[in-house]
Amino acid sequence: MEILNEDNKKEIDFIKNQGISYPQHSLEWKKSIEKSYKNCSPIYFLNKNKNSVEGMFPIFLIKSKIFGNRLISLPFIDFGGQIGTFNNKFLKEILNYIEKNQKISKIFCQKRYMPHKHNPLYKKL
Repeated sequence: MEILNEDNKKEIDFIKNQGISYPQHSLEWKKSIEKSYKNCSPIYFLNKNKNSVEGMFPIFLIKSKIFGNRLISLPFIDFGGQIGTFNNKFLKEILNYIEKNQKISKIFCQKRYMPHKHNPLYKKL
């Protein structure tokens, strides 16, 4: 597992070349959230195998004095989550990173996907 930085061309190309990804997975979305909301800190986790990227999972740390700090994959939209390969090992690495590096008292995980019949890319699958 690695964390995406904007200097890694291969990783950025992986995001752009995914068959099923949404504009919200892009670096432009990441930058717009960072710029617009000072309480949102993005972390884009990469699932790497040797020198290739197999998956990406974006998470934003949302800081709130009212609701407390929380982690949300792709805030301000209904659907988010990973693109590419996502397995238990990758999830454990993400959770270990969060436990060591973020001030989160509880982790709540909810996966939400756009149902296939409503997905505009579904017919291309």
